[in-house]
Amino acid sequence: IERINYAFIPYEEQPIDINKFSQVERTGAEKINDEYFEKKDLSEFSITVSPEKENFKGYLKVYGQDYSGNVSEMVKSKGAISESLQLHKETSNITMKMPRAFFTDKEKNIRYYNSTVPVQAIFEDTYAGIYKTQLYAKTTKKKDSSIKTGKTIMWDGDNLIYRKRQQIELEADKFSQSDADNPLTIQADLEDNAGHTEKNILNEKVVIDNTKPEIEVVYNQNNQTQYYNFSRKATVTVKEKNFSPDLVVWNIQGSNQKYQIGEWKNVQGTYVCEISFEEDGRDYSVGLSVTDKAGNKSEWKDRNYFTIDKTVPQISIQINGIGKQADQVPYFNTERIITFCIQEQNFDKDKVEYNIDAIHGKSRITIKKPVKYQEDGDKYYSRLVLKKEAKYHIQVKCTDKAGNVSETAETKEFIIDTTTPAVHIAGVKQNGIYQGKKIMPQVICKDQYLDRESVEISLKKIDDRNVLKKEWSYERAESENTVQVQWDNIKKTENSDGIYYLQIKGQDKAGNKIKDDFKVVFRVNQRGADFILSHALKKKINKYYLKEAPKIKLREQCVKQTKSRAVILKDNEERKVIGESNITSSVIADKKSERYGWYEKYYNFAKKDFEREGDYRVTFQADTKEKELRFVVDKTPPVVHIGNLDKQIYEEKEHEFTIRVMDNYAFKELELYMETDRDILGQKGTKKIIIKPKDLDENYMVRKTLTADKRYQTVRYIARDKAGNVIDSNDNGDTKVCLVTDSKTVKEYQEHKKEYMLIGIISTLGIFIVISGSGLFYFY
Repeated sequence: IERINYAFIPYEEQPIDINKFSQVERTGAEKINDEYFEKKDLSEFSITVSPEKENFKGYLKVYGQDYSGNVSEMVKSKGAISESLQLHKETSNITMKMPRAFFTDKEKNIRYYNSTVPVQAIFEDTYAGIYKTQLYAKTTKKKDSSIKTGKTIMWDGDNLIYRKRQQIELEADKFSQSDADNPLTIQADLEDNAGHTEKNILNEKVVIDNTKPEIEVVYNQNNQTQYYNFSRKATVTVKEKNFSPDLVVWNIQGSNQKYQIGEWKNVQGTYVCEISFEEDGRDYSVGLSVTDKAGNKSEWKDRNYFTIDKTVPQISIQINGIGKQADQVPYFNTERIITFCIQEQNFDKDKVEYNIDAIHGKSRITIKKPVKYQEDGDKYYSRLVLKKEAKYHIQVKCTDKAGNVSETAETKEFIIDTTTPAVHIAGVKQNGIYQGKKIMPQVICKDQYLDRESVEISLKKIDDRNVLKKEWSYERAESENTVQVQWDNIKKTENSDGIYYLQIKGQDKAGNKIKDDFKVVFRVNQRGADFILSHALKKKINKYYLKEAPKIKLREQCVKQTKSRAVILKDNEERKVIGESNITSSVIADKKSERYGWYEKYYNFAKKDFEREGDYRVTFQADTKEKELRFVVDKTPPVVHIGNLDKQIYEEKEHEFTIRVMDNYAFKELELYMETDRDILGQKGTKKIIIKPKDLDENYMVRKTLTADKRYQTVRYIARDKAGNVIDSNDNGDTKVCLVTDSKTVKEYQEHKKEYMLIGIISTLGIFIVISGSGLFYFY
């Protein structure tokens, strides 16, 4: 049996069709029943046999029999397979497996690895069996394979290979140049025993990259410090053939995160990105990590921190005592604390420039500048205490660490002045006594910063009465820092003698005041002694009418000793004289010279001297000069009589009554109250009338009227005289109560009030009573 090998026999090329077969019982063999052969001679012949089926897998057994009935041995052929392409596709398969990649580009179907990649293929052919296989990886530049060539299997047994596993290792060092443009393609090839071939190319290509990305950050603006007052731009460069922007992790530090990150650009295989820092921010630094698609990671940590500050420092100056600086020059009479506030995030105390201009008179004063600062957030405070008298002007300028220069802050001129205005007095002196001499006082008030409008220079008598210009003429003159008042010589008049004092008030523009109550007291005694009462006693005597006897103490002053006495006259009848023995005397002399001394006497009168009521005249005499005090002592209150109100009930619409007021000296006023009883609602009516002396007739009387009312009315009074004596009708029992009514019913009710009170009690218990005998009906 020839040409029947374990190989693919195309069904279409069968030269002879044998289609009469019979199934041998219980076997897969088929028997050819008919004999078809081409006879050559009697010794031998040949025949070509092909299976009837398209897909055949098996043996051919042949035996011969001659005409004599002799049967040959059974001859078995080699194995034979007849397989169609359709069956091959159904029974043949190739599968491949790779480990999970760090990154898979699904759009380009590329897997990325950073180490050796094992690739495993499983070949299967369940009909014809596997003849040979091949598994390999290739790029456009290189190919790596692991080829397993199959054997020719003679079908002498079950030696066919139906499933086969094969693996190759794709080493990173060999394929590290692969990239997205040049990836690895994985392919597996299979040839079965029937001669059919099968191949499988893995859809996902492979890139192996074990090189880390290279990162560099470069800035466009650099200086020797970390502070910049302009924008900066950082250029980030990444050298990486398998770069992905999505795998970049930024770590940009800084107080202001409003920086701008640009788009990544590919410049000849290098990826570039720009970061713009436009706004103010502190401690900027650029950090990033770049991981390529294969998982190789590099980091960049920028340790050179920088700050962008385009904002100029803001400076304010505050002088204590000034809210908003006025248009005029401020003046101060005490030390000033100057507070400087510099608002700046990047403050440099060594770059603050102070210009303190201080001038006193014609000299320039050196002022120590502030060196210490108190920090409060982004504000820095310094203080300057100014104590010396001077005219000041302060300027401050600041440059921050980034080089921003502030505007110059400055104060208006201000002045510290602690000196009180000087006062010079000529023509008179303190406690001077002048008689028959030329008397021309002069006052000069002077100060470098004098407030002329505040200067008041006045000449008064001891009773605080201003001496008018017509009494003692003067002229006032003013210059820039001086006020001067010059009096002419005093006019000799009856009232020119007395105790005078010059009073000077005023201040400078800084508020330094002339000493309070600055007075120069002098005496003009051209016409005799002066008599002086205390202010309290004078105020009391001026009231004229006194409720109590006064205690009088009078002082007499004179430049020479006088013969003095006092006379008390009561009611122009009784006379009492007090001589020198009852008068206390003393002498007050100037320490430098007795020429300016004066005598002082005290007249003392006890209350017992004025104990009785009466009209008193007290005359004090010193030589030809005298003074009179007049007053009335009245201890008796007014006498009041109310007439025509003696009855309890008056049956008329109006009832007139009289009030008569008498006083031994001077009646002041009477308060008349006309009140009604409370009604059932608890309301009480009150009418008040003030009666003055002018309201009384020649008989010291006044007439008033009570109007009819169903309630009782009360008439009472409070009377006062000018001495302060008071009488109240409630106290002396002179208060009147009566009923004025024009109704008989009301009159009868008031007369029988007790009986009707019983009715009211019963009504509150819910009883309704009608009293018809009187014709009076009450409903409660």
